[in-house]
Amino acid sequence: MESPRRPAADVDVDQLAAQVTQLAFSQRLVLVPATPLPKSCSGHLVLLGNDDLSAADFCQLAANAGARLLYVQTEAFDAGSDLALTLGDYDQSEPDRTQRAKLAELRREAERLNGRVRQLELAFAAKCVLHYWAVTADWYDSLVRRAAELLRYDEP
Repeated sequence: MESPRRPAADVDVDQLAAQVTQLAFSQRLVLVPATPLPKSCSGHLVLLGNDDLSAADFCQLAANAGARLLYVQTEAFDAGSDLALTLGDYDQSEPDRTQRAKLAELRREAERLNGRVRQLELAFAAKCVLHYWAVTADWYDSLVRRAAELLRYDEP
């Protein structure tokens, strides 16, 4: 006959997190700053970004996990297609000349950036877990943010 289980003592999560880091280091484990999400019945997915790991750290993680393949994809910027959805034909119907001028300047600036890489994606699989890492260029985030601000400029 089993003895009844005693309730677990209160856990200091801050202390436990620090201990896990030390324990992983002592066991030569590589910490991944995310947990796998169920992708389907065939595996899991770990989503990471530049705030979690650098590209170099992600590549090191792939090597430590025994990955033999590193998937790489870049997305080039095209002002005509990338910002067309954001800016559309808004400036043609906008009566405010200042607003039209700001939108035209943003478009000219965007066109000068044509061909630059706006996003880099890396991925590898290890033991049925897909690890995905992505970063978007700061200049692209800035363009998108500025376009959104300009489009909200005259909304009621």
